[in-house]
Amino acid sequence: MSKRKVLITGAAGKIAGQVLPALRARYDVTLLDVRTTDRAGNAIEGIQIANLVDRQRDHYRQYFRGVDAVVHFGFVGNSNPAAGNDANQRFWDELANVEMAYNIYQTALEEGVRRVVVASSNHAADYYRKRAKSPWL
Repeated sequence: MSKRKVLITGAAGKIAGQVLPALRARYDVTLLDVRTTDRAGNAIEGIQIANLVDRQRDHYRQYFRGVDAVVHFGFVGNSNPAAGNDANQRFWDELANVEMAYNIYQTALEEGVRRVVVASSNHAADYYRKRAKSPWL
């Protein structure tokens, strides 16, 4: 039996890097990211460049055709770390993540992909109000 085809977004990222060897062993993978190297500068074998925030989904639609599943690890991080905790900048960066998720879901739907898995190690605590430090805690 042939391996199932899986599209992996954010393939150069930290989380994808931790599971990529197991995914490669089990599935026929297509790797997408906006860069070809991990954070340490190591090249990722077989990665394709695709900006999934791009509203022109035809620019990357071909990667969704014929796949059995999409595993979405992609993430737009802080685009301007020097700005610190600027609420406006955080909003625009987060909006890019929402746009990317929409593009992935919509393209998968249009191309008949049966399963999309979204994996995130972050955002469970975004935009919560931080409590003042208490001497009692």
